Amino acid sequence: MEGVSATDATRTVRAYRTAVHASTGQTPAFLTYGRELRLAADIINKPPHAPHALGHPCFVTQTKEAHEVARRCLCLAHEHQKDYYDKTAHGLPYQAGDLVMYKTMPSLSANSKFYRPWDGLFVTSTILNDATCRIRRVGENRDEGFIAHFNRPIPCVASQPLCNKELEHAITPPVDNEIEITTHAKDSATHKRGQCKTQGIGSRH
Repeated sequence: MEGVSATDATRTVRAYRTAVHASTGQTPAFLTYGRELRLAADIINKPPHAPHALGHPCFVTQTKEAHEVARRCLCLAHEHQKDYYDKTAHGLPYQAGDLVMYKTMPSLSANSKFYRPWDGLFVTSTILNDATCRIRRVGENRDEGFIAHFNRPIPCVASQPLCNKELEHAITPPVDNEIEITTHAKDSATHKRGQCKTQGIGSRH
């Protein structure tokens, strides 16, 4: 880390590994090594979680119990985070029959600069609840499609009608101006520079 000394980084990592995490209810050190880290301050302070001599059976039992508690806490934390996320990502005015574009996730090998995230067109088939809806690609059967979160689609609206009723409000608008770019001037300049170089070589002889 730029601007951080090795001593500061060591202290930060030690503090992270010995702190009880809210999601697991355990310290990373205990879940990784099966015991709490012994710090220099523990010799004086003697905190309640300071490890004591344990036999192999007690060590295994305590480790299993700690991981079981961590799994339960992780499930509760996951549900809490999901509920909080849903509360802030719902309520878009979608109705059955609305045309939308769907935001896809890029693959690991995709170049983010040239990646085009929006795919479509899709039709909203069913509103399932306050956070999810079922959408299907235009032209597919009504039984096909998949469930999408409300934060992934966006409305697709245009004004020019088409023969297909599902697309009458969702076509790409026409291009207003077209510009043609030529390289004639550049080629002429290059040709002139080449002539000058040839004349210069001839004059030397």
